[in-house]
Amino acid sequence: MSAHRKFFAALFVSLAAIAFSLPAMAAEVQPLADGKTAEFPVENPQWSGSSDGLGPIVERPDFRPKGTSTDLSFSGPFSFAIANGLVDMSVGRVDNDSPGGSISGTIELWLWASTTIPTGGTINGYALTKWRPSTWHGTNGNQLMGGYQVSNIDLTNLPYTAPPANCYYISILLEEWNGSEFVYHDYWTYTTEAFGLGGGSCVGPPSSPSGLTAMATSSSSIDIFWNDNSDNEDEFRVEISSNGSAFQDIGSVSANSIGASITSLNPNTTYSFRVRAYSNADGYSGYSNTASATTLSDSACVNDLNNGVVCLRNGRFELIGTWTDFSNPPVTNPLIWTPQQDINATAGFQNNPSGIQIVMRVADACSLTGTYWLWLGGFTDAGWDITVRDTVTGNSRSWIRTRSSGNFPTTTRDTATFSCN
Repeated sequence: MSAHRKFFAALFVSLAAIAFSLPAMAAEVQPLADGKTAEFPVENPQWSGSSDGLGPIVERPDFRPKGTSTDLSFSGPFSFAIANGLVDMSVGRVDNDSPGGSISGTIELWLWASTTIPTGGTINGYALTKWRPSTWHGTNGNQLMGGYQVSNIDLTNLPYTAPPANCYYISILLEEWNGSEFVYHDYWTYTTEAFGLGGGSCVGPPSSPSGLTAMATSSSSIDIFWNDNSDNEDEFRVEISSNGSAFQDIGSVSANSIGASITSLNPNTTYSFRVRAYSNADGYSGYSNTASATTLSDSACVNDLNNGVVCLRNGRFELIGTWTDFSNPPVTNPLIWTPQQDINATAGFQNNPSGIQIVMRVADACSLTGTYWLWLGGFTDAGWDITVRDTVTGNSRSWIRTRSSGNFPTTTRDTATFSCN
């Protein structure tokens, strides 16, 4: 429990996901197929520190006379260890420098936790354990005669009382009963590091994830990706909004994840996302940036490459093409498409499926003009009819070229028809 120590004036956790459903939108958070490996907490953590090594843990009082001085004091080496609900503690020597024959009050050694490094005066904090001697001087063996010292005070398996969850510095206090309360005469603090006690931590909240992006993968799913900037999170919480402002928590993916797949969404709908890290010990990070994407329409594109249909930009754009030969009467057949990349496709004729006759490209220029740019070029004087449909917005455009022997087309570009919304 909390206390105020007075100065005696005269003298320190394969990626698992949990899916949650929303009332209005049954979105679910799923782990991506790949990602980082999760970290696991160390069992039975031990906090320890010393001004020298922790020696044999036995009580070995060694009395010998001292010269006269004025007060109780102690000196190192000091050490402590907290593990599995018990405390070990060691003090090199306790001295009573009062004149010979003057006996002290009852003496205790306290292991003390404070949120700041003590600098004298009142030391606020919590007692983790206390120990009182029984074989020194005085009526009950818990006092020390003036002019004497006790050395090699090594203690083990003292009971441990956890303080409220927080980050603490650890001190050893030399206490004396003054007739009404215990006051400290001397103290030593382990200043090398602080310790998270009572379930607390000294790490602080996780760093915020950054660089969040979103990409529609179907009419009912969107994948999101982010940068993991923290090393103490237990999970990442994902929030969704269908209007860009009212966000709802829809679940989590495990520590060290760098993305998630959001499923069970509505088709042709724009969703916004944000992510934050969470630590069981240290709480929430700040939010990432917000990222948005629009699910594909229900009439999503399906590749049928040998029958004139090819899908680009993760299925958002559907290209349907035919070509017309020079026979009399002319014959029209499906183009045979080959996707070279997700943004490019080439097509050959039915009588020469391996030959590249037409090239089509769809580029993302949303950050420049708010539209997708399309290029269409050919290496043939045959006729063609190509229709491009945006499965998200429903916009479409057709390019029809009449066959013309010996005349070859120039490249066509469209930068305005297909908006990014």
